[in-house]
Amino acid sequence: MCAYLCSNFVNYLRRKHLVSLKNKEVHCQMKCKKLIILFTMVLVSLALVTGGNIGLVHANYIVDVTDYGAKDFVAPVTCQLNGTNTIVATNGIGNLSVGDYVRITNGTQSSDPGTDLYAKINAINGNQITLDKTCGSSITTDVYIDSTQAFKDAFNYANSNSYLVFIPEGNYFVVSDVKIQTDVTCSGWIYTSNKGTTPLFRITHKYSETIITPPFEDSLKAGTDYLPELAQYAGCDIVFDSGNPFMYRNNGGIQEICYKEETNRILSGGHLLAGLAESYDDHYPLQLVLFNTEDPITVDGLNIKCIDNTITSNGKAIVMVSRSDVTLDDLVLINDNLSTENGQRCGVNISYAVNVTLNNPIIQGFNLNGLGYGVSAIKTLNTTLNNARISDTRHAVTGNGDNHTTINGGTFGGYGGTIDSHWGHNFSINDATIYGEEFQGAGGKPITYAGNNLSIDGCDITTEYRILVSRRSDTPFIGGDLTIEDTTITYTGDSQNNDFTIYRANQTDFDHKCDLYNPNLIMENVTLYLDDEINKVNLYDIDHDIDTTYEIQVLPELIQVYGLSITGIGDTALNSTAFQMMPATNKYYLCNPAGDPEAHLENISVNKSTGSGSIDGNIIYSYLPENNQDPNVEFNMHISNCGKLSFDVIPEILGDIFIENCEISTFCLEH
Repeated sequence: MCAYLCSNFVNYLRRKHLVSLKNKEVHCQMKCKKLIILFTMVLVSLALVTGGNIGLVHANYIVDVTDYGAKDFVAPVTCQLNGTNTIVATNGIGNLSVGDYVRITNGTQSSDPGTDLYAKINAINGNQITLDKTCGSSITTDVYIDSTQAFKDAFNYANSNSYLVFIPEGNYFVVSDVKIQTDVTCSGWIYTSNKGTTPLFRITHKYSETIITPPFEDSLKAGTDYLPELAQYAGCDIVFDSGNPFMYRNNGGIQEICYKEETNRILSGGHLLAGLAESYDDHYPLQLVLFNTEDPITVDGLNIKCIDNTITSNGKAIVMVSRSDVTLDDLVLINDNLSTENGQRCGVNISYAVNVTLNNPIIQGFNLNGLGYGVSAIKTLNTTLNNARISDTRHAVTGNGDNHTTINGGTFGGYGGTIDSHWGHNFSINDATIYGEEFQGAGGKPITYAGNNLSIDGCDITTEYRILVSRRSDTPFIGGDLTIEDTTITYTGDSQNNDFTIYRANQTDFDHKCDLYNPNLIMENVTLYLDDEINKVNLYDIDHDIDTTYEIQVLPELIQVYGLSITGIGDTALNSTAFQMMPATNKYYLCNPAGDPEAHLENISVNKSTGSGSIDGNIIYSYLPENNQDPNVEFNMHISNCGKLSFDVIPEILGDIFIENCEISTFCLEH
């Protein structure tokens, strides 16, 4: 007992950074003998005070869920139900005993999604188990010892006293709605059902919010990081909850208003932790929601397995984080339900929170078509994933209203946009491996994005889909910079696709009631490997159709590509592949205060077979001034060390052009 408490106490101290650990095992820097003496003294004192009963006296500041009745089910017990209150175990009773509360899969109703039966074991006679309730089904199914109430009781007590919760080795079945407001260390596995709409774990605030009227006299501008009117609320998290729309989303042809909303933190003197992501017009309603910051918490080693190949309605998030300063270490979240029709919605949902970090998570199996998220960040600031492994998802990571979401290392697989944000700000992907998973016989999209500023640095991306970064079609806006540096891209599509595109924006005939921006493209030191010969590699493509009425789009300020190598896999030579630069097409206009757009292309090479004779690149500008709202736009170009080139340019829009160290095959001025 002393050794057990000693181990758990040091584990608790680790959460407070007082001792060091290695590989989740306690390696105390003080002598074990001294600790045992210390705890012996504590236990003796407690025994004197309590008469020897110390089961629930948490002198070591640790709450063990088994002290509250949680029980290892070891393995599910297969039973035959016959519509009575007696069930028959077909392979032994396992760890079941009289008095256990059990969860019987589809014991009440077996139709999809089915209804489980929660019952108490009144008697066991051989392989016959008598319950306090009658089963509504006549099926063979699994029976689990249910530890839901024990977990709730243990966590509620620990939350109210800021004690650490300890989940020892074993398998525990927990249905849902366990609230976490304190540190947790887990060595066991928690099994849960995909049924229901309530999360398994909710990591929440202890204290409720305060809503205040905005004290500002004027509108707020994006980028503002100092609001002295908020100085009295230093130390609070703040949600800017606005009635100011930024766009009408195309939700399957239905106009869905998207409102500006974001989360931040007020520092000393009214400074903000990050500059505002949005501007807020004082003509629209704005309320400020304040949360007191609380002590950081760490949840270490949660191991979760989701069962049942079905969901209720549109499913649920398994873990929901709705408070700030949370670290999830070594989370393992495995969902065996890989269906795209009845798969689960979300693994970890983070919302209205600041400084949430996931270290070394393994998340698998959130494939629901139209939803299906491994991790989602909604109205967050500083969400960080370090060395995550996320697979079998629609979106491995997604966001909406998120600011400074950062991915460092790890591997990510998804079929609908492996990395995605519906409306992100300052999204960074560093040193990650990204791949598109197959969906309906085709490779999935690697990256889809809308919002402002997306950075891809040091990544290894493999895709069968023919676009690297797709601007989302429902919220078609990317402002700021799309930066791709020190990255390797492998395109595994075949020659039937004909081309591959670095950035693409699809046309739209939907009125989004806002200007539709396209980002600056900044590329440096990028290698593109082609599994098969294709005709062209588009650097930048705004899709168009000259005969279709569609919404006008905003051109980028800058396209800058320094160091792009295009080659076959294994550095095999290509015969006819060429890069193509087409930054503007019919019916687009510029509304950028910086002035005319610039294109800088340097050191772009295509590994050509000897004697192929084909060009390395096409420079095409097919912008028609008479069809545009800003007909006086001129494109300035600087092209250096880019091989053999063909130019096809409309003279009315040709600004300054500088060509150095290139071979010009053709130079056509049309129109």
